[in-house]
Amino acid sequence: MQAMICKLCLQEKALIKKSHIIPDFMYNGLFDPIKHYVNYKNLSNGRARSLFDGIYDKHILCQDCDSNVIGKNEDYVSKVLYGGNIGKEKRPMYFNQVNQNGLKSTLISNIDYTKTKLFFLSLLWRAHISKHEFFEQVDLGKEHSEEIRRMLLNNDSKEETTYEASMIYAKPNDPRLIDTIIRPLKFANNNEVEFVFYINGLFFHFNISSTHNHKIFEVAKIKKDNTMRIFVLEHEVASEFVSRILIR
Repeated sequence: MQAMICKLCLQEKALIKKSHIIPDFMYNGLFDPIKHYVNYKNLSNGRARSLFDGIYDKHILCQDCDSNVIGKNEDYVSKVLYGGNIGKEKRPMYFNQVNQNGLKSTLISNIDYTKTKLFFLSLLWRAHISKHEFFEQVDLGKEHSEEIRRMLLNNDSKEETTYEASMIYAKPNDPRLIDTIIRPLKFANNNEVEFVFYINGLFFHFNISSTHNHKIFEVAKIKKDNTMRIFVLEHEVASEFVSRILIR
């Protein structure tokens, strides 16, 4: 470890050599079982590359911030999404539903609003501070970066409308989206700024503006009543969503 300024707590500490920007559990199913690499792609030019140990940066976080401040939220969300022992009283409940238009979704109740939202924001913030070329479009600006840093450090998830985040599970026919991650994209329109990540079938959609034009933040964001709806898009519906969000 090397003594430098940690980007989260801003203290001079020994910084770890490998801080994953995308948590290890999110690479589940992405690594080649023999070659142990993960594919990532840039849809704008169609190029694909392989990494042998995920995407990480060195000397950006101290051990406490990486493992405890951020790590406790990672551990919780990994169990919510992929299973694990959370405890009977704190265990989320899952309700698979289909609306009148045939659109599938899973409503999760009894989910920890603070841990889940701060996990989402830690993903966005780490991408912002990363020097890796994969995250070159993720620029929050000084004001938003500092505000999210304080939220993470102080375990302060704030109101629902402050840095809204939603998640969608997509299973499109597009072979480019199978077993891969895609370079995050930034969309700016006047005063509205949004970021979209695609990781192994999951779309993470972030709104860092005070307003937005996307209904998804109203119906699918993590809410203070400890619920979150995850829409499940398949086949043509998923392909249409991908076309509107990523391929434009």
